[in-house]
Amino acid sequence: MPPLTYVGFLLVVFVPPIVGLAAATWHTERPPRSSLGIALLVALAVAYTTPWDNYLIAREVWSYGPGVVAARLGYTPLGEYAFFVLQTVLVGLWFHRLAPARTVAFLPAGGTRRRPSHHAGTRRTPDAARGRGSRGRSAAPRDFVTARSVPARSRLGGAVVWLALAAAGGWLLATSGGFYLGAILAWAGPVLALQWAVGGPALVAHRRLVALGTVVPALYLSLADRFAIALGLWTIAPAHSTGIALGGLPIEEAVFFLLTSLLVVQGLLLFHWLLARIDAGTLPDVRSGVAAVGRRVDTGWVSERWR
Repeated sequence: MPPLTYVGFLLVVFVPPIVGLAAATWHTERPPRSSLGIALLVALAVAYTTPWDNYLIAREVWSYGPGVVAARLGYTPLGEYAFFVLQTVLVGLWFHRLAPARTVAFLPAGGTRRRPSHHAGTRRTPDAARGRGSRGRSAAPRDFVTARSVPARSRLGGAVVWLALAAAGGWLLATSGGFYLGAILAWAGPVLALQWAVGGPALVAHRRLVALGTVVPALYLSLADRFAIALGLWTIAPAHSTGIALGGLPIEEAVFFLLTSLLVVQGLLLFHWLLARIDAGTLPDVRSGVAAVGRRVDTGWVSERWR
């Protein structure tokens, strides 16, 4: 019988770093937006991962040692739902430790200042010109990455790469040894592609933050998972795995923690990026965008058709 239960594993692996990161950021200014961003990603992680996780357990991609699981909801142990939540919180706290909430909310374009982009008819007050809001708060810098600051092909390129990996995952699903790896790529790839399609410029500008925010928790969780497997808490089915291991850890597990950490980091960065663009007035107005499209498209045939 394994020396730890699933709940015991969670207490050992997640509670110390979460408490430590929370204590380290206790005196850091943390607007409600930071907590809201993490809470939003927790909800999305649970909703998106639950059916995927249940399906893989039903397919016996992995199994649990005797006495490890106390209760299940569907095929998934209750502890695994807690894992979804705790990993998201851990990575989110680490991300905000690297880039405190106030800094993240007003992420600059990174290195090179760009000409301010103002909406037509917007009048800058003296306070705004000095970078201060009407209530004395720091306003979002006008060199913030906008949709026009990086060529559209950078967004497209990133999205295409992740969609290609998702397609490769779909192909691996048809194989036996590649099933687990394929399931990971096919599950994570489309969401990562969407993140790039929405905010590729911000991800490029803050690639160092993304890299450090992703790699450290991914390595930590991979190491913890390696010991969990060694202790017999769970086992990856050889029939669904490539058999490739990194220091005793199945490569599928390493890829999983890398991609899930990346999803959280990029998700939080884009959450604050969108809010900062809204605050700065650089988010395109949907109505003006529709009007611009309408001016470019000959709609005469529509009126003629329905006259």
